[in-house]
Amino acid sequence: MNELSIFEKLSLSTIRIECELGDGRVSTGTGFFVKFVNQGDTFVPAIVTNKHVVEGAKRGHLCFTLSDKDGNPTYDHHHNFEIIDFQKPWLNHPDLGVDLCVLPISSFVDEMEKKSIKPYMTFLDLSLLPTTHDIEEMAGLERVLMVGYPNGLWDAEHNQPVFRSGVLASHYKFDWNGRPEFVIDAACVPGSSGSPVLLVDIGQVFTKKALPGFVWAGGG
Repeated sequence: MNELSIFEKLSLSTIRIECELGDGRVSTGTGFFVKFVNQGDTFVPAIVTNKHVVEGAKRGHLCFTLSDKDGNPTYDHHHNFEIIDFQKPWLNHPDLGVDLCVLPISSFVDEMEKKSIKPYMTFLDLSLLPTTHDIEEMAGLERVLMVGYPNGLWDAEHNQPVFRSGVLASHYKFDWNGRPEFVIDAACVPGSSGSPVLLVDIGQVFTKKALPGFVWAGGG
């Protein structure tokens, strides 16, 4: 199995979601793979997205990149998995004000593998969430990365998402307006919904104790 770079892994951690709505319209969004109840060798595989991405969807399509015989991703081979009554299997966050839902995918993966269709997925897990110590060390205005399918845009030939950057626009130590949320400044458009937001600048992540120097250049 070939070693993938962090950005290759991130590109394979998302999935394009296409929904057929009851009125005949088609919408797209982003989901990402997460390990839940992670116990090392065993975990519950799932896709996370926003509730509004799948709301009202009568039929849905998930586009999986496939694996070769050696367990490597085959970027020019992917499988469009169809789910009827698409909204039904998603588990909504119990807080009506939290726009998140989860789709357990073990049964779907088993269904594909019985047909010799082996999907390739890179999973994020809850250990990636910043700890209290990490949050205390954050300097503010960190650059963030979004991975997804804005306006449905993607490399359809290789089933690849789009990477876009922005900055953390609110103080991460504080819940935005009293809710466990934060604000970013980035180009968020329809289709971006469900995209993971990540702090992943290799070699350029700074803390309060390790801020870079700067030069102020001003005009007369």
